[in-house]
Amino acid sequence: VLYFSAEGGGSQAKLLATGITESLIDQLSTVKALTVVSRNGSELFRYHRPSLDSIGRALQVGTIVDGRVAVADDQVRVTVSMIDAKDGAQFDSKDFQSKLADIFALQDSLSQQVADFLRQKVGQEIGQIDLRSTTHSVKAWELLQKASLAQEQADRALGRHDVSTASEELVLADSTLAQAEAADPTWVAPVVRRGWLAEQQCR
Repeated sequence: VLYFSAEGGGSQAKLLATGITESLIDQLSTVKALTVVSRNGSELFRYHRPSLDSIGRALQVGTIVDGRVAVADDQVRVTVSMIDAKDGAQFDSKDFQSKLADIFALQDSLSQQVADFLRQKVGQEIGQIDLRSTTHSVKAWELLQKASLAQEQADRALGRHDVSTASEELVLADSTLAQAEAADPTWVAPVVRRGWLAEQQCR
């Protein structure tokens, strides 16, 4: 699953594109019939896209899932494509449209549709995906995505050996995760992320 691109909607579209991509990776990874490349593998091609057949060879996969997210007013439209990694040929594509307030329902629908595509492709039964069992708070989810973007900026700053900026971004990520934790105290993801951030900040 390649990171989806964002069109329109500014930072909100970017947050949604990241969140939907990582949700797909997590949910498809629960399907025993599939071998799904981790987020780290997809991250390699997030900002630099060689040809799709080159990506397929590098990741040693047979199918690539790619897409884009467009936001306009309170509407979000997601286009997802299934691509044969051997020759880059698209064999199916779907559009999904929903209100921003229904983002969880959109993610669930999108994940199940992709599973349906893959069921036809691999020729074997792929059962119902165990869909999102993390948070039901849209605010908490959005805050977690914002924290991820800040951590991403920190990683890029470290790549430039800019420790000061990286530290500032990690502090921003931690405070954003604290807000996510407050928005949904039962959700463990922000707590775990804060632990990893603390370790990274120490280093």
